[in-house]
Amino acid sequence: MGWIASIHPNIFFAADGGFRNISPARKGSNRVRILYNILFTVGFWLATPYYFWRMSRRGNWVVNFTQRFGKYDAHFKQSITNRHM
Repeated sequence: MGWIASIHPNIFFAADGGFRNISPARKGSNRVRILYNILFTVGFWLATPYYFWRMSRRGNWVVNFTQRFGKYDAHFKQSITNRHM
């Protein structure tokens, strides 16, 4: 086992008999993640009007719009659970 550690010092043996790579994170990975988060947020907000336009074109999107976010009225909950509230 010692000869593997001398070949590649970032590998060590785990308790279950497997290998684990403990190499440090790449230097630019944090910057890429921050850039991705910023670009995704900007892209999301730029695309939002398009999807609202599509929903309005389809029609009947205002009725029960809050159900998309998990807020249901008592009548709907009763109808899907078949219980009295």
